[in-house]
Amino acid sequence: MDILVTVTRENTRVFPMHNHAVWEVMLYTAGTGALKTDAGDFSFHADTVIAVPPRLRHGSCAENAFVNICVHAPLPLGEERVRVIERADGKIRALFELIRDCYFEGGETAGVLPPLVMALSQLIACSESEKKRRRARASRPADRRVLSCRSQRGGADRADRLCRRLSAHVVSPPLWPNAARAAGGNAHELCAVAARYLSRRAQRG
Repeated sequence: MDILVTVTRENTRVFPMHNHAVWEVMLYTAGTGALKTDAGDFSFHADTVIAVPPRLRHGSCAENAFVNICVHAPLPLGEERVRVIERADGKIRALFELIRDCYFEGGETAGVLPPLVMALSQLIACSESEKKRRRARASRPADRRVLSCRSQRGGADRADRLCRRLSAHVVSPPLWPNAARAAGGNAHELCAVAARYLSRRAQRG
C-alpha cells in the first residue's frame, strides 16, 4: 500500500485547490475555516476529520491559520463522496498522530503503517455508520422512536419507562398499543401498567 503523510506548515491560511489519485483523510488539529471542493464547501474546526475521495479538487482556507495531518492512501471507503466527522474521538486522533509519527520516523516503524491506516479507515466508516443510525432513529415516528431503544430491556423496566414517557404525553393514548408493539412488548400488559402508573401519579399529584 502506497501511503503519503503530510503536515501543514505553521501559519498556513490557504492551501490551493488540488486533487489526488487516492483518498486523502485529514484531521484538523487547529484553526477554523472551510474545505472548499468541487462538490461543495465543508466547515472545519479543531478535531474535524474530512475524507476526500480520489480526483475531487479541494483546498482549505482558514480565518487565521490552520494545522492538519493528511493521510493519502487507497482506502476501502466505498462510495466516492466527501465524509465528515465533525468531532473525532480520542481513538481517531490517536491513530492520526501515531501514523504521522511512524511515517516521519521511517525505518522499521514504516512497516506498521498499512494496518494503522486500514484501522483508521474502519474507524471513519464506523463513525459514519453510527451517524446514519442516529439520524434514522431521529426520523422515526414518535410512537416508535420512544420505545425502540427500550425493546431489549426487561418487561417491568420497559413498562416503567414507557409509562413515564406516556405520562409526559410524548405518545398520545390512542397510539399506546402501537408503541408497545414497536417495543416488542405486550400492548395489553403495557397499557394496563400505564393505567396503574398514571392512576398512582394522579393520587400523588
